Amino acid sequence: ERSLYDLLVRLSGVEQLGRARIEAALPPGLTLAQLGVLGLLVKEEKGSGPLELARSFGVTKQTMTTTVARLQRSGLVDVCRNPADGRGKLVTITWEGAAVQRSCMERLGPSLAITADRMPLDLADRLGRVLEELEQILAA
Repeated sequence: ERSLYDLLVRLSGVEQLGRARIEAALPPGLTLAQLGVLGLLVKEEKGSGPLELARSFGVTKQTMTTTVARLQRSGLVDVCRNPADGRGKLVTITWEGAAVQRSCMERLGPSLAITADRMPLDLADRLGRVLEELEQILAA
């Protein structure tokens, strides 16, 4: 139990360092959570429902609805009725949203490159697999 506690505290510290690095590249008014949603929507060409987005980020549907509403007010996403469902909503990224996401990633590039150069080649992949496993255990 103590080892798990120590691990979670260390992960919290790593998360804070990573968050600070990413937030330095964000334009005023855009949060890390919003950038995460934009990044996922860039990959999801057909869009995604608010519930699916919430599950992807481990937040409540209400939290995601608030995040999506802010992105929509900024013109970074569109929200429409899901044509496959009729009852649900579909969130898609706008051209401007894709441009903002791309710009953030370009600003992050040099910082990420410096960090990546200091890491063993497969460290990010190995950690990703282990953290995914830990996430599943914690969520159960």
